[in-house]
Amino acid sequence: MKADQPVPKAPTKEEILASKLKDAKAEAEKNRPKFEEDLKGVTRQSGGGMKEDFCGISMPEDQKISMITFCGLITKTSYNVDANFPRTHYRVFIEKVYDGDRSKEGTFADIEADGGKIKNSVYYEAYQQKSFIPAQLEQYTLIQTNDYDPAAPGDEILLTMPVKGLADGFCVGATYNI
Repeated sequence: MKADQPVPKAPTKEEILASKLKDAKAEAEKNRPKFEEDLKGVTRQSGGGMKEDFCGISMPEDQKISMITFCGLITKTSYNVDANFPRTHYRVFIEKVYDGDRSKEGTFADIEADGGKIKNSVYYEAYQQKSFIPAQLEQYTLIQTNDYDPAAPGDEILLTMPVKGLADGFCVGATYNI
């Protein structure tokens, strides 16, 4: 580099975060059509008493729990079944930390919540859903939590959860659309 050329300026933290957010939004935009297509024609069923207001990691009462509250952008939503129980997995880009470790801004968290899409044959076997006819057993049902569909890629959420969940890269928790 010649002496008369200016030294390139390093990007600021805000510029780096804005660039990462732009990439996260592009990923969410790419994943949203698949999410919407995945739920077309799926029967919806209220989870009944399935209400979620908290993060489901239990710790001894005498142990101090560090919490983090953040706003995030869902970039991917997927489903799995754990012990015959439907779960929804979210990949969340942490946009803004309101309380807790601010160094988590611009990173991703993997969150898993109750409810989700489950094949009727599994649902039938686990929960004795006698109302299914044989042809329906190959279809799917969406078990809703708090009577809502899962959040979609591109939705923003507000979440409070133990920092331990982020350190493990995984947390069982609830999502709140904002």
